[in-house]
Amino acid sequence: MAAPRNSARKRAERESPEHRRSLILKAARTCLSEKGMRGFTLKNVAAEAKVSISLLSHYFGSVEELLKSVFRSVLFEERPVEYRKPKTLADAISNLQDIVSKNFDPDYYSRRNLLVWLPIYEEMLLNTRTRRSLDGIEQELAREVARAVSDVARFRKSEVDVDGFAYEFLAFLDGLWIRWCLSDRRDTRRERSAAFRFLETALGPLGVVT
Repeated sequence: MAAPRNSARKRAERESPEHRRSLILKAARTCLSEKGMRGFTLKNVAAEAKVSISLLSHYFGSVEELLKSVFRSVLFEERPVEYRKPKTLADAISNLQDIVSKNFDPDYYSRRNLLVWLPIYEEMLLNTRTRRSLDGIEQELAREVARAVSDVARFRKSEVDVDGFAYEFLAFLDGLWIRWCLSDRRDTRRERSAAFRFLETALGPLGVVT
């Protein structure tokens, strides 16, 4: 039985760096969702990814750095948004709509991903060092939302506490996500509609701009 595993490991280690990194992150998410933080070790992740521990360490260095990369990958890699400085209100609204749409991407907005988040949140709750490290990454997402909100508010000449509103919006999205995960529905239109209604309380209509 050792030969197939060794063969798979050799194939994985011959792949491109980008593919290997993606493969390791996928394996790391699987370990988190299935084994929690106690099973989140370099040994277990390497076995799941079918790569050597030395190769995994080459890319991520330590368990702490791997956890940060998993956290970042869930926040950003599945749903990259390229910022475009808006020239019109329509552009600003489009940027904000893109951010909301990416939040509801099936690769991100899923019950499977909640099982990745839960052990991370538990670790952040119990470990101050981890919380401080990962909070910095989460703030990047908050700044992304705040920038898009600020652009719309500027064109609408609305006074909005953009940082506070971005925080509230992300907290609202988390609540929607958890409620959806606990339901038996696959469709997320209700949650998406609620997200836009929340934004519109401070920013005005975000539909078709006339």
